[in-house]
Amino acid sequence: MKVLALGVVALLALGLLLVTNPRMEDYEQYLRQEILVESGKGDDVGKAIGVLVSGVASSLMTSATVRHDYVFWSTYETTFGNDRLKALGILRNFAVLSGREGPSGTAAPGR
Repeated sequence: MKVLALGVVALLALGLLLVTNPRMEDYEQYLRQEILVESGKGDDVGKAIGVLVSGVASSLMTSATVRHDYVFWSTYETTFGNDRLKALGILRNFAVLSGREGPSGTAAPGR
């Protein structure tokens, strides 16, 4: 009986991971939010510019992204100029695994 219960719990957990594996559209939304958060740290002009360009910037970054789908989770590798961002997508959330600053001194989102 314990084996059956453990099997059911394992199947439910795997089903949850399968259903909540983020898509590329979810990653684009995550990038848009990160850009808005970063631009919101400045003055009112910076906030306004962030709102205006966040959609275009996140779309451009998504076009420079390679998604590796592992069925239950995905990794996203974004290269923009000399900057790189690697993120893990699981349970419809994202965690930045690594980001590297380029020579311009700009940091990847989430850093």
